[in-house]
Amino acid sequence: MAVRREGMKNLAVFTIRAATGFMLFYFHGLDKLKGAYGHFAHGSEWQFPEMLSGVGLPLATLLALYATFAEGIASLALGAGLWTRYAGAAITASMLGAIYFHMKTSSRPELAVLYGAIALLFAFVDPGRFSIDALRSGRGSRR
Repeated sequence: MAVRREGMKNLAVFTIRAATGFMLFYFHGLDKLKGAYGHFAHGSEWQFPEMLSGVGLPLATLLALYATFAEGIASLALGAGLWTRYAGAAITASMLGAIYFHMKTSSRPELAVLYGAIALLFAFVDPGRFSIDALRSGRGSRR
């Protein structure tokens, strides 16, 4: 019974981690990556830094690059369970900025709070057996 319970726990941890990481990437990070790529590779306008400076955030381009990294790259690492603690910490910091942005623009911060809370959890909690981190440490191959 304990083995089954452990397997179900690992499946639940995997589901939450993968869903959070891949949803954050698909719904938020991918557009940020496309915007940054278009700006730096083709000189097109990148509106994200302007949005950040519009709410009074300093170093808007640097913060935009950080948010793009966190939501566009660290989110994939979180979803896959690769460098999970670092990815969780990076996403948590980005979500604090997103919460601030939503509060300043009177828009709803619920998704940023939820993404941030789950990312914070994985900054401190083991990513589970179904993760690249577990495979790298030898824990993922156990039956």
